[in-house]
Amino acid sequence: MTIYDSQKCTCRCSTILHDVYKPKVNEPRTAQHMLFQWNKDTSDIRNSEVLEIVNVHAPSGRNQRQLTDPNRRELIFNLLQRRSLEYPAITLGHKNFLIGGDMNTSPGTLTELLSQAYRLGMLTEEPVILPHQMAANVKSGDYCVLQGIRGEILPRRGAHNHDHQHDPYGIQLKIG
Repeated sequence: MTIYDSQKCTCRCSTILHDVYKPKVNEPRTAQHMLFQWNKDTSDIRNSEVLEIVNVHAPSGRNQRQLTDPNRRELIFNLLQRRSLEYPAITLGHKNFLIGGDMNTSPGTLTELLSQAYRLGMLTEEPVILPHQMAANVKSGDYCVLQGIRGEILPRRGAHNHDHQHDPYGIQLKIG
């Protein structure tokens, strides 16, 4: 879920990305892609007043529903190669972005996938992963990947998720 302050930014457009990866079962795998524009007097985004945000939920289960490492690779690479909502001739991996949600991926695997994508030219810089991937209180899979922007985790203040395998977190964007 994405929550924002409409006094500081505006969601210019939103769409659903289909077929972000192909699971063993024939179930749709989608993500939400949004384009936000920051108001000039409150811009916290380095190099741009625009930020692309993708919400991901990559469910994993047992047997046929299990998320595999090839699925994870397909998910990350597919998202990075999607067209920008601002400039369709440019891919998401070459824009300022935030990709977050439940990716059901361990921190080591996510870091390796992003390093591969960087080496292959799918990213313009090595992205930052939040919450810090080695933090003791972070549950596996709940991450946010940032490129072209900085952010910090907001205090949870007692927030809980209906799914006890995951904890909600918020990101406050910072001036680069």
